[in-house]
Amino acid sequence: MNSIYFFYSRYVNGLSSERALQGDYPLAGNSPFGDGDIMISEDGTYKCKATGRGGAPEAFLAELFPLLTDEGVAKAIAVESTDEYELHPRRCKDQLTRFRESEDRQLDFEYLTGLEGEQVTDLPLWADGKGKRLYYLHYSGSGKPICNISWRPGARNETIVGVPRLQPAPGAERLWMVENPLQAKMIEWLLDEPAYLRPTAQALRWNDYEKLSEGKTVVLLMGNDRGDWEHSFYPLLKSLYSRDIPVKAVSAPALTGGEPVVPWLAEKESKSILLEEVEKAKPGRLSSYDKKTYHESIIRPGPKSLYFPLDTGRDMLWYGLKNGEVAHSQPVNVLDVDELPKMHGLETEASATDSNFRLTRAEVFNIVNARPQLTPRRTFESLRDFILDYFYFEHDQMASLIALWIMGTYVYRLFPAYGYLHFNGRYDTGKSSLLKLISMCGFNGLFQSQATKAATVNRIDRLGGTICFDEYEKASSGTGDEFVQMINSGYKKSGRISKMVGNKEVSLHSYSPKAFGGIDDITADALKSRMITINTVPMPPTAIKKEWSDIQKGLEERGRQIRRGGYALGLFHHETIHRYYRRLPRIISLANGHTLTSRQRELMRPLIAIARLVDTGGKAIAEPVLMKAFALSLELGACEQATREDLLAQLLNEWSNNPHFTEEDDYYIKGNEVRIVNDHWEKTELEKHAGGKRPLLKWFRDTYNIKTSIGTRMKKRGTSKSCTVFPVDINVNGKPFTDWFTP
Repeated sequence: MNSIYFFYSRYVNGLSSERALQGDYPLAGNSPFGDGDIMISEDGTYKCKATGRGGAPEAFLAELFPLLTDEGVAKAIAVESTDEYELHPRRCKDQLTRFRESEDRQLDFEYLTGLEGEQVTDLPLWADGKGKRLYYLHYSGSGKPICNISWRPGARNETIVGVPRLQPAPGAERLWMVENPLQAKMIEWLLDEPAYLRPTAQALRWNDYEKLSEGKTVVLLMGNDRGDWEHSFYPLLKSLYSRDIPVKAVSAPALTGGEPVVPWLAEKESKSILLEEVEKAKPGRLSSYDKKTYHESIIRPGPKSLYFPLDTGRDMLWYGLKNGEVAHSQPVNVLDVDELPKMHGLETEASATDSNFRLTRAEVFNIVNARPQLTPRRTFESLRDFILDYFYFEHDQMASLIALWIMGTYVYRLFPAYGYLHFNGRYDTGKSSLLKLISMCGFNGLFQSQATKAATVNRIDRLGGTICFDEYEKASSGTGDEFVQMINSGYKKSGRISKMVGNKEVSLHSYSPKAFGGIDDITADALKSRMITINTVPMPPTAIKKEWSDIQKGLEERGRQIRRGGYALGLFHHETIHRYYRRLPRIISLANGHTLTSRQRELMRPLIAIARLVDTGGKAIAEPVLMKAFALSLELGACEQATREDLLAQLLNEWSNNPHFTEEDDYYIKGNEVRIVNDHWEKTELEKHAGGKRPLLKWFRDTYNIKTSIGTRMKKRGTSKSCTVFPVDINVNGKPFTDWFTP
């Protein structure tokens, strides 16, 4: 079958492939120019009976698409005269059908764009099966694909097969130029105004953008400058300025607050905000740069930067080694950092030597050799059993949640966020020892007890590892903004903090897995929402557990085998984990009927992805238990609060019925306040439940927003005693506080 047939069949319906194969010319088909036939000769010329026009393929395309330049026509003919794979009609149809019918592909699309797949099923668009790229087709009038544009959301690096076709917009006063085809469709839907993908330097030569823009104002919806000059707005600006076409620019990141543009455009209120910004913008000459200036002053071309401890790049996962080398995932290899730019277009700076970097070249090859045994399922079971051997939980399912969280520390940079663990309980309930197990088994684990904030911030940046904060209420007391920033921002991949080193401000990584242990509850709502809280309780006499000892023989070897299984997750399974992650549905419900909030889903999503990997090919032993554990953690948090309120009510009832509990000695009512002597909380069930008087008083402050440790002169003795001050209108179990103390 010759090139003449391939080219014209994209525009003319009814052409006979059999006659073309036999060389039986002229071919006849339905004219794209009007009612009637069109005849195609063997030399490639056409004759339209409907219009009387005819000529070479160049004239044919120029009549169909008047904005194509001579170079664009030549490029289109060269591509369309072949059986181009990316433009094969059957392949494109199959891809669209698969996308529209596959829940997994729809979830990939949602992960990439923030839109539900069903919102775009009418568009010639699909997400690939790896959840990395989007594809958008341009069709001819006869319904055949003639251009395929693919891109990674958030990047300026689209690939174009064929030539984009621009449709003139003669009645429009304004047109938009945007970063990708999906943004263009969103603008058209939102504003009913023409929108186009801003051309690359090469694509700018294929269509007449000056003619398209004549008599109109061009609005550029611009993202941050990144990537090379050819994929920036500057080639287009240079062309428009040469014809004095008015240009306005709107900064998308400033408009959306840094959030992705596409889901922002889908919100109802975006239309008025966007139009208001356009009206405020004044046409003028924006800063424009030639290629040399752009790459010298704005974006310097070069290797992509890699975070040394753990990162992803070039579709591989990378670990930093103890000696300053790096190892990458399948096919597993170990490289010197100096080899990265030439071999993979990457660069990194090896962290300073730190004993908590555990991976070595020898360990990498131990892991490769043991791959058949280092299955995700075996690693999960070993870790879960390790935890249960030494630690008591009111509900054993919590051990599975902790095990999955530890496994996730080896691949946490696959995820945009990684929630914290918080162990909350009385003294002697195993919190410190549990944190030591986590630091032993987690990625680049570090156990911190009342560490200085400067040391912690610097080590997180250097290690990127699993940081375990013991006695967090002490470690955090008296700390400044730097430490607080690190904790608050460190659960997001974008988390960075700035600090002064001498006279220079440096930016440090704060994103890493973090686990906290403490007697006090976490009361800051922002931090609490980033945590999965697990209550630790005293072990009953009937429970039999091994006693944890930092010097116990065999612990380190057990931890080493678990760490090997963790590294195996990244070296052999990171793509599967990420696929499970991005294909989790938007709505996740627990067995108790609770639907996860967006923040709860964010915390659980990495753990569910790893649980699904564990359960692949066998009985589900991880995901169902994980969901039960999380449901219990939510219920126990609510139960803890309710239990303390019940105990407080019982205590108040006991005191109100005790004739020896008097206003002269034990409490004092003054105006709108009831003051209770703090000594009376000691040795009560409420104090025991809270883990001591100090955490109890803190719970009073946080729960009821009251004052504690107020010196009050009691009536009878005339002495001053430390008191807790309760407003009279506070309700405890539905009863105003003052009612407990009035006849």
